[in-house]
Amino acid sequence: MLASLEDNARIPAPSASELAKLSDAALATISAEAAALTASVFREDGRRAALTATSPTNECVICNERPLQVAFGCGHFCACEVCATGLWKCIWRAPVTEQRRIYPS
Repeated sequence: MLASLEDNARIPAPSASELAKLSDAALATISAEAAALTASVFREDGRRAALTATSPTNECVICNERPLQVAFGCGHFCACEVCATGLWKCIWRAPVTEQRRIYPS
């Protein structure tokens, strides 16, 4: 589900000829929007890291409802089985190369 949302949010990069047709004002607006989005992503990354570091939990960091059950190949143990299904990137943006179901003892 998350992967399809990310795919739908992507906008194809304009070609050099398309960029050359834009006015300086339009390019400035695009640049400002890109900078704002980048800042927003960094803030969200920081928020997630702080939340994880300050509140150790046994709950899925995606849904905050079900217990942790899946560890990714990158080493993060942060999702329940339902939320991990279909993920192609860890929530910290590392590619999901492996998923392992973890069983509590």
